[in-house]
Amino acid sequence: MGRYDIIFIPKNKNLNGILLEFKIAKTGKELLNKANEALTQIKDKQYFQVFKQREVNNILAIGMAFCKKKLELVHEKITVKF
Repeated sequence: MGRYDIIFIPKNKNLNGILLEFKIAKTGKELLNKANEALTQIKDKQYFQVFKQREVNNILAIGMAFCKKKLELVHEKITVKF
């Protein structure tokens, strides 16, 4: 598995959990690629398994990339089966 950057675990298990992964881009042109890389990392390393342990099955996975003051983000809703 690996380590995620930030997670938000809801107290109500019927609500969405949120998982954030961050990347730094060297140039503004790299932002979208780095954001996609962060989202891919969430799925490849199965960071969402921490929600499964807490019986939260709907997760909003967000990959974010930063370059100075610019930001790009991509997201995907993931459903975990128990």
